[in-house]
Amino acid sequence: MGEKNSSYTRVRPLMDSIQEKNYDKKLAMKLLSLMKEGYIENPFKRGITDIGEIKEIYYSNNIIGKKEKSLRPSSDRLLWLIENLKEANGGRKISGKSEHTIENRLKLMSKDKALIQKAKDEVLTHSKNESWPRKKWWVLEGDTHPDILIETDRYIFIGEAKRTESHLTKDTEWDKERSQMVRHIEGALLFAKDNQINAHVQQVICFYILDDDNMDKFKKDLALTQAGDQSMWENSLKHIVQKEDCIDKVNQIKNTYIGYTTWQTISAELGIKYVD
Repeated sequence: MGEKNSSYTRVRPLMDSIQEKNYDKKLAMKLLSLMKEGYIENPFKRGITDIGEIKEIYYSNNIIGKKEKSLRPSSDRLLWLIENLKEANGGRKISGKSEHTIENRLKLMSKDKALIQKAKDEVLTHSKNESWPRKKWWVLEGDTHPDILIETDRYIFIGEAKRTESHLTKDTEWDKERSQMVRHIEGALLFAKDNQINAHVQQVICFYILDDDNMDKFKKDLALTQAGDQSMWENSLKHIVQKEDCIDKVNQIKNTYIGYTTWQTISAELGIKYVD
């Protein structure tokens, strides 16, 4: 783990502070209130004063056995990739755990109709109660793991943390236009749907935490994200955009984004001390 790894040097001290104080709701609310320039106006700056009872916090901390939450992609997403792998991949090198996997994925890219149907059948018949077998040749997007996930009885809050990175993550191994944050949001929405509390579906909220020293690198992507730009949203949602009811679903995903704050602001406003 690098000395400037954000999970260790930034996320852990922040989440430890919330965890160690018996799931401190006030501290979590203060964190949320710091977010700015989202696609929607931050509802936690004013108006909403209660996030509900914190059920669990997921983040990487081996000392106390905490792990990042694993969120699975939807079957619609995997089906779209099976049918559109060549276009999504954009000419990049094909990889796999075996020659068999590589061979089948190359056939998918060449639009082999029989193999495409076989792959789709594998997705459609896979048990919804089991994770996708990530080593299978027909699984073309794995689980995503937000740096921060705070689950309450009302909300699922997703935080993506960056420190020394040069940009927001906007691609995957198989899709050159698939935002990491959009993957998180879709996974959280699916998780909320499958784990309803008293028939209530938790609302998903997402945000970035960045570093002041690198803000010049993030400004363009943040502006596009705030504006709802196609390059940061719809291009990641081609499996939804192709459907008739796409507008509502795309807007639902965009409306989770309340903006960003920085590690320096968090330290100054919340009194969090970092390990370095």
